[in-house]
Amino acid sequence: MEKLYIDSNILLNVILEEELLVDSSYKLLCGIEKGVHPAVSSILTVMEIHRILQKCGKKELEIREAVERIAASGIEIIVPEREEMIAAYGLVRENRIDPADAIHLSVALSSAQVFVTRDRELSSKIRGLIKVKVPEEI
Repeated sequence: MEKLYIDSNILLNVILEEELLVDSSYKLLCGIEKGVHPAVSSILTVMEIHRILQKCGKKELEIREAVERIAASGIEIIVPEREEMIAAYGLVRENRIDPADAIHLSVALSSAQVFVTRDRELSSKIRGLIKVKVPEEI
């Protein structure tokens, strides 16, 4: 079974209850929680979500609860190692990928087979490096 790397936008679809996207993202996250789909993400994902929720005016208690739900969801949160950070820099240089996205990709390349995201620009840049899907395709 292929391990999934979950990008922050998938989690935000559910946390922010984004009308047209919430159902398929929620279904995927339920499958992860039930153990149907093994999944990972990085601490950077948690940091991005935290900051976006702050910008949306959420209170720290709400944010902490959202982060705790991520931790309990069955998604393994990975802290990038030195090698992944060096690889991320190479992705920035060679593929002109945003530094944060390069870190996500580096972690995904070392720990997953499928990168799950709704970010079309990122998808187009990384398709040749890793399999990319949206939740509806899983």
